[in-house]
Amino acid sequence: NGTLSGAAERGELADGQDQDEAKKQAKALAAAGLLDVSNTDIPGQIAAIVGDEVRRASAVVTRVLQGQMKNSDPAQAVVHTDVATHVRTLVLQSENPLDIVNVLVKSFDAILSDPQKSDAQKDAELRPLVESFVKTELAIKDAQLATKIKLLAQLPQLAPLSASCGGGGGGKPSRSRSVSVDSIFCVFMMEYFGLAERSLCFMGEASLHALFTQAYDLINLERAQVPFQHIVLMHKLRDELKRREEELVRRFEVQWHIPYAFMGRHKDPAMRSQLQSAMTLQHLTNGSQDQGGRAIHLLVSRTMTEAVALYKEGVARLFDQTPPLLCARVLLAMHKVKQILKTSDSFFQIKA
Repeated sequence: NGTLSGAAERGELADGQDQDEAKKQAKALAAAGLLDVSNTDIPGQIAAIVGDEVRRASAVVTRVLQGQMKNSDPAQAVVHTDVATHVRTLVLQSENPLDIVNVLVKSFDAILSDPQKSDAQKDAELRPLVESFVKTELAIKDAQLATKIKLLAQLPQLAPLSASCGGGGGGKPSRSRSVSVDSIFCVFMMEYFGLAERSLCFMGEASLHALFTQAYDLINLERAQVPFQHIVLMHKLRDELKRREEELVRRFEVQWHIPYAFMGRHKDPAMRSQLQSAMTLQHLTNGSQDQGGRAIHLLVSRTMTEAVALYKEGVARLFDQTPPLLCARVLLAMHKVKQILKTSDSFFQIKA
């Protein structure tokens, strides 16, 4: 019995050590902005990583507001290549047509913060503005998707082996201090953005679940007076957004024969070989129909199109299922979150 008891204790100790090691690895991956393949909750992981980035970025925004416009620590600098900067410019050229988004956001803020107006008055004034914002947002997403798909045709399938970005196989996960675009998967993982903004990435588009989660947290932080029924609506919508993203991850992994968590490390040699195998399988599946690797480009395009459709569907659902007052509050908070992340990236950016 003593021997069995000792063996059991040793087994429990070993299990405990394994769990501790797994937790350390998961923490290291999250700190590097990478997904943990052993954790199947991909949308939850993305939301947690974005939460960390928003906290870091908020500290940067504070420094900017205090007058420090640029980072002065070389160790913190993030190098942006000319190609990445060009790609980002192309993708963002339709981000704010005729300054419509900024005008609408300022209107949201003014109406929501007006103490003289009742909720009913705010609802009535916000309704047409929210509708305009949603229509504009959906059109922006369509325009950006078209640009990204055109860019795919001009890029190789895989980055050269020399373009290693860290965070890979055997060593400790690490975060690259450079922003570069070397392959179609750099577009798929939104690597033309800085480290903060790209944390939102979900198959070439922002994760609406992660963005909504941060917006919800920001609304709480600002101590806005939100009726209980609105809180219930937000919880319901957040859960639905997460469920839909989980479904898309499952479809991706069945179609690609590779865990989605690997995609963020597509430049790492070990992960690159996994991706190469998955691509070879796609070539074999498509047979002679595949003209010069077009099957992979089409598959990436199709996956990004699904992610954009999911984002648009979520925004439309937010508009349809929430009163204008709540919808405007959430849209304004999401806009603020994106601006916080962008400001942080700009603060650390230097040219290659």
